[in-house]
Amino acid sequence: MAKRSSIKSRILSVAEEQFRTQGYSQTTMDHLAELLGMSKKTLYEHFRSKQQLAEAMIDDISKAIWKIQDEVIKGDGNPVAKLHRMGQEMQKCLLTVASVKLLDDLRRNAPELWQQIREIRTQKIRQMWSHLLAEGMRKGYIRKELNTEIFVAIHMASVERLLSSDLMFHSEQSFASSRTDLLDIFLNGILTDKGRDAESKYH
Repeated sequence: MAKRSSIKSRILSVAEEQFRTQGYSQTTMDHLAELLGMSKKTLYEHFRSKQQLAEAMIDDISKAIWKIQDEVIKGDGNPVAKLHRMGQEMQKCLLTVASVKLLDDLRRNAPELWQQIREIRTQKIRQMWSHLLAEGMRKGYIRKELNTEIFVAIHMASVERLLSSDLMFHSEQSFASSRTDLLDIFLNGILTDKGRDAESKYH
């Protein structure tokens, strides 16, 4: 049993590297078998399809993100620092296992797999904001009158729109800057102090 588990881990490791560097569409089971030095029959005994391999990779990403989220929420630091750390660590995790190239490929060519990633992201983001907004209000970092349901709904819609466009998928730099720019808008808004003063007249 241990040997079988070791073989599956090796197959998944090689497959993840190919997905990350070559993309999902360009990776084939034939080539994976060749890289692994095993027959296609042996490969299919462990994973019945390329999609199953990708689903195992997505499961690895999900478990890693759960771990990050738990560690950050329970860790030291104020809620604002935790928000930044969460984003940085989740991005690092995602792009270590996957890549911008792979994510864009899944988005365009593998809708079932992309939907799995979207569902994981939705669940994680909702939980993250729920915890950190509550902590921020309790500790005085976030306005208590904030309608958290509307805030989270708008944030989720904004993330979804970004991921449906090409803005985030030009490079790792564009992926990172899109994430940080969105967080900056949500935390700091678009108005300067002068703008806030002008806007206050309408309340």
